[in-house]
Amino acid sequence: MSHKTVYMGISANKLKGDVCLENISAYVEKTMKKYVEETAKEENIKCDWYVIGGRWEGAVGAVKGTENVLLTENGLFAYQLFDQYDAIINNGQRGPYFVDDVEYIPINAGLKKAIAWDAISRLDQYKTFKFLELVLNRDPRLGDSLPDGYEIKNGDLYAGEDKSLFLKNNETFSEWVERLGIQFGRAMMPPDAYIDTKGVWHDDNDAWAEFEKIVMSGRFEDLPENQEEAAQQAYLENYEKFMDEELKDDDCFVILDCHCFP
Repeated sequence: MSHKTVYMGISANKLKGDVCLENISAYVEKTMKKYVEETAKEENIKCDWYVIGGRWEGAVGAVKGTENVLLTENGLFAYQLFDQYDAIINNGQRGPYFVDDVEYIPINAGLKKAIAWDAISRLDQYKTFKFLELVLNRDPRLGDSLPDGYEIKNGDLYAGEDKSLFLKNNETFSEWVERLGIQFGRAMMPPDAYIDTKGVWHDDNDAWAEFEKIVMSGRFEDLPENQEEAAQQAYLENYEKFMDEELKDDDCFVILDCHCFP
């Protein structure tokens, strides 16, 4: 048994635009009855327990004040990087989480169009930028000397074996991002499973079922050489297609922590 990350999609017509804990919980409970040991048919059992958020609370974020999102109970992001963010930017205090003047808040669910999918990667890069500022400005928290590998020349910060330019003097975050060509994407770990908007559970066992059909038909030449790798790859491709194509802007995205069977 292990805790696994499961993402769920809820179609817009199921919630009727009312993204609240009560509505989401009701839909999740109805759907999960098909997969929880206590109520599921034996062949459909996936887990013996689940909770919205749980260990994965705050795996995504939204801009503060955004409607149609479900806040985390603890008000924290799930990613370890925020320990470093707090140390560097908040002087050791937890949050709030700003990129310049925009504050991001951790959530467990929300309409796809309401979620700031780039929040985690943007905050992570902002943390890096602010650390470089501390180094360039010789912040007392870093001690009397520059950290190993860094060098200041003509007011700019260089580092690495080739002494690359890391930060220009008085460079803003936006300028730094543009100069380095940094792209902000959907910085999320792929889930162990996802449940589509029809309530169907998907994981890499989907591919194994197809392999079994190939074996039963005698078409052994159609089996991939590395079945485990092929099953995982097929699952990840289907997951990306679910996120990009099946999950619509007005559909709801929910993070679940499931106590699953192997």
